[in-house]
Amino acid sequence: MYSLYDIVIWIGTGVIFVSFTVALRISKNKNIPVYLKQFYLYPLLSLLFSINTIASTYLHLYSFSLQFAMQNIMEIIDFAFWGIFFLHLMKKTDSLKYIRVIFLFFLLIIVAWLFRNNFYKPMFQIFTLGNFGRSIFCIFYFNNLFKDTPKLNLKNEPLFWIITGLFFCSSITLPQYAINDYLHNHINRIISKNIFSSTNIAIIIMHILFIKAYLCTVRQKKLSSYL
Repeated sequence: MYSLYDIVIWIGTGVIFVSFTVALRISKNKNIPVYLKQFYLYPLLSLLFSINTIASTYLHLYSFSLQFAMQNIMEIIDFAFWGIFFLHLMKKTDSLKYIRVIFLFFLLIIVAWLFRNNFYKPMFQIFTLGNFGRSIFCIFYFNNLFKDTPKLNLKNEPLFWIITGLFFCSSITLPQYAINDYLHNHINRIISKNIFSSTNIAIIIMHILFIKAYLCTVRQKKLSSYL
């Protein structure tokens, strides 16, 4: 019998696949904002996260140690993607220098933590650090958004939905990753897995908001970002 964790994994993989497919399709549209041209790479990375879990946990194609090693590497790529994304996004703002410092600071800590510990074990500490850094990036975006562009129609702005999705996921899952080791060691394994499924639910909601962003590009004849 499938647990809540298992069900969420399979549903999440389906949602992420849809997110990737739509993002890839709109990337060919000449009228979309620059930040969406290569954005399909992120849902592709998320899809690889899910496939990695399914291949090891359900299909037993390789060991858990290899799964965790690949997962840890992909987390570094994930954080690097968003760091570069925000560096380009905020390049015309006064926040750029802060984004640059925060990106390099967290990236160095994540890489150092990863290589100073067992590379083949799950390291939720680097996910906690990554989510903390991503949340700070989003706060800088929202600060600039509401300070400089008060008349922007947010419901039709793809970037707003992308950053909202990222901020929701990062802020919701940050405490879960931070206490996951404690929960795993102090409560029933099945219960801890079901609690951990909340992180995957947050990821699903994030990609649903990404899809909302893609749909905004379809409705608009001519699109532009707030920068």
